[in-house]
Amino acid sequence: MLPMYLSLCLLKIKRGYDIFIQIQYYIYLHPFLYNKSMQEVENIYEQRCLKILKNIDKTNIHNLPEPQKCQYLQTIAQFVLELTYIDECKLVEEEFPPEDPTTFSRVMFIIDTLSRVDNLAQLLLPNKSILESLGPDILECLHWRKGALFYMYCHTLNAKQEPSGFPDHYQKCLENGVEHLKSLLCTRNKPQWLRMVDGQVCDREYEEDDHTFLLTEGLYSDIHLLALMYCGELCYWLIQHSIRPEHSPVTEVVSSDTSSFPTSQGKPELNVDSRTINWDVYRQTGQACLKVYIKSATGPLSPGGWSTNRAEEIINYLNCH
Repeated sequence: MLPMYLSLCLLKIKRGYDIFIQIQYYIYLHPFLYNKSMQEVENIYEQRCLKILKNIDKTNIHNLPEPQKCQYLQTIAQFVLELTYIDECKLVEEEFPPEDPTTFSRVMFIIDTLSRVDNLAQLLLPNKSILESLGPDILECLHWRKGALFYMYCHTLNAKQEPSGFPDHYQKCLENGVEHLKSLLCTRNKPQWLRMVDGQVCDREYEEDDHTFLLTEGLYSDIHLLALMYCGELCYWLIQHSIRPEHSPVTEVVSSDTSSFPTSQGKPELNVDSRTINWDVYRQTGQACLKVYIKSATGPLSPGGWSTNRAEEIINYLNCH
């Protein structure tokens, strides 16, 4: 059953993205595709998909050693990351048009497609963690792509719409963006600032040398630093949303269940549950991650020219609300 499930997932991914294929994005990702026709480009990706399927169909996956199973998963994950990036680029170029009723469906299609990699990892290697199956680089990339996508979508809503016009799913996207960015930052080791937010006793003290500080706070790349800024701003929007008169104290959150696979033309089916939100946690999370962002951007990572103006504005707001 497992090879068939893998095949069906890949075929769904391929069919779902046929209508999104745009030649300029393939050229951007693969310069060797320049001057090729749309049909030629589609054929190249179809052949890549079929090659993966062929390898799966001719192999008894259950009898493979774990390292080879991990290779299968990582190959599929890289294929999915690349393919979903095409439509993400298109959404960015279009600036996530809020007036287009399909925008949110397209966002959720990408999110759900990326989440299928997690589902496959759990099916293929149920006794291993997703981190062990996919490796830290791929897992971080999956969390980053989902968290950043929620951030960009919510950023556009804040820039182009009045709060009274925000869609019902706005808060759900904010919460899930925070969770994915926190998961990214915790992939290798839970950062000290988040341990403190969660009320955990820090397991060690560290000297204030730059290298140890960055590692202890989970900052391994520019992406990790940017994730801190995105996470802080999402928390800021959540606190703003919580004090609006029309806000209800009980909210719904998007489930990570991807049993439904929405198409680009249909409305996404969100499986949700209701709970009461502890807004102080989001306030503390926003304050803590932005303080680390500012300390890093003005300290060991200052050669990168990172701006801290927005982070300082948000911290001042969170301190007063």
